Amino acid sequence: MLNICYVVALVSWVLVFARTSVLVLIDVTSFPALNQTYLAPAYFLLMSGAVLSCAALLNLAGRGLTSRKVAAQLD
Repeated sequence: MLNICYVVALVSWVLVFARTSVLVLIDVTSFPALNQTYLAPAYFLLMSGAVLSCAALLNLAGRGLTSRKVAAQLD
């Protein structure tokens, strides 16, 4: 089963990569676009992706711990 933290973290990382790639392309071809004004949404998504990735990792670690407890009780 898919966890919502995994999905939202992945979407955040993909959006950061996409926005940064488009801004680099615009900066190279048209006008200077790599400044804080245009990158501000990417900063938010970067922090969101990092926090949600940590939450997904903790969720994964918690599931492993729970399955070990169940296995120990069965023995």
